[in-house]
Amino acid sequence: MLLHIFLLLQFFVVAGDIWPTDHTVAVVTKLKSGPFLRGEARYERVNVVFGLQGIDRDGTDAYSPEDKGKLMWDEKFDLANIGTQRSMYKLCVAFQNVKVAKYVKKVECVMYDLVRWRTFFGFKQFPIQNEEHFYGNLSAMFRSKYPVTLVEQLAPSVLLKLASQNVQDREKLIEIMSLGPRHKALKTVLFVDKSCTKVALSRVTLVLGHSWYAPVSVKEEERMDMNRILDHHWSSSSMEMSAMGSAMGSAMGRGILTSGGYVWMDTQISLVVSSIFGLMTAFALASIVLLISTRSLVVATISIVSIVGIVSVVLGVMVMMGRELGFMESICVTVIVGLAVDYVVHIGIAYTEHFHDYDDAAAGGAAITPSPVRHLAMRGAMTDLGVSVLGGATSSFGSALFLLMCVIKYLNQFGEFMALVIITSLLFSSIIYPGMLAAMGDMTMELRWKRHCALICCIRGGGVSRRFGDKRSSAEVSAEMTNEVEQSDVELSSQEIMNWSKQPEGNEVGGNDSS
Repeated sequence: MLLHIFLLLQFFVVAGDIWPTDHTVAVVTKLKSGPFLRGEARYERVNVVFGLQGIDRDGTDAYSPEDKGKLMWDEKFDLANIGTQRSMYKLCVAFQNVKVAKYVKKVECVMYDLVRWRTFFGFKQFPIQNEEHFYGNLSAMFRSKYPVTLVEQLAPSVLLKLASQNVQDREKLIEIMSLGPRHKALKTVLFVDKSCTKVALSRVTLVLGHSWYAPVSVKEEERMDMNRILDHHWSSSSMEMSAMGSAMGSAMGRGILTSGGYVWMDTQISLVVSSIFGLMTAFALASIVLLISTRSLVVATISIVSIVGIVSVVLGVMVMMGRELGFMESICVTVIVGLAVDYVVHIGIAYTEHFHDYDDAAAGGAAITPSPVRHLAMRGAMTDLGVSVLGGATSSFGSALFLLMCVIKYLNQFGEFMALVIITSLLFSSIIYPGMLAAMGDMTMELRWKRHCALICCIRGGGVSRRFGDKRSSAEVSAEMTNEVEQSDVELSSQEIMNWSKQPEGNEVGGNDSS
């Protein structure tokens, strides 16, 4: 249940949102990313990059944003390779199929558009066998030129389409002639030099059907599907080229999936993972601390159940408030257990001590049943520490009030979180937790096992005397020691005390000096 409530927290959609919603900076930022964001700019883009092996980050400074590392180029990449042409075209077609089309709105693929451009002008042969012809066609497409030197060299049907005044033919011509400039503007191809005879890098751009601020669950599912497509395509291409007895498949590589939206998405995923790990670690440490401090498995278990209730209520209220899982929320989720355990552990320790006292009295012959022992122990614990817990909660809540007055959103949010945790912890530790201890906090069986183990080890524990075989309770031993002290308690004057301190060792006060 706790994990389910935690997962209901929405992801923080805008990084660095530290201002209130009515602040000038927040209003301008919302306008820039809302009404003024129109056209294709509002859709998220994912790039599949070919020609790179990755980034060498060895020796880089993790705290320097300018030290990004060194690019590792794929020297085997050759866009003009026949296998590369065929493989990239198939990949572009794969991203346009029905299954992937549910989230891919458009595919910007230079190889797919090159085939369209050549087909329009009557050149249907693909892949292009000659490397010089390939780069010549690619360069001509980028410059919005025809694939031949003279227009007269084109097929008659193509010449008729070029000379046609039909609106549809003119629109089709404009669309085809704009493919090259569009790819040039999108930088889908990076040439080695200005001669345009060698490509160092190429990318396939996938325009997704949602904005940059889509839920992380949607974007994570999309990335997994895209990686599966890349893996399947790479394995099938390698098998195909191996069957043909050619090494042309190695001229393209698998491709690297990149996107500007992945940076913040991975940050959000890290926030979730770190928050869950922090909760688990905090609960484990709290269990150990409660077990050591209370020295009772029963009280420690009830305390952990109470802390889980506090955390669940706080997270549930955060979800109801519409809070998003950002940096501050991740920190708050991590420290929530530490704040929740504070008041509970004090009440638990006091209850344990009082239960020991009343259980010793019952073992000494007092007519006290186990049920009143729990009630009396709980009453004593609340009497001793109830006022102290209330005072501590009041002072902590007072410090949170000053944070609520801050303008910066992070500080204001932390103040809200502190106030919420303190109020919830106080209610649990004052009402629900004492009721749970009074109803289920019977430590009688635990104390019996402690006495049994102490008897075996000849160590006084849980009401067993140090003397082996002495099965009297600690209440009986304490009463006997009190009677002995009262019987031997003689009021001495100050002069007698001074004389007693000056007596040689072995002599008693008021004794005979002559021997």
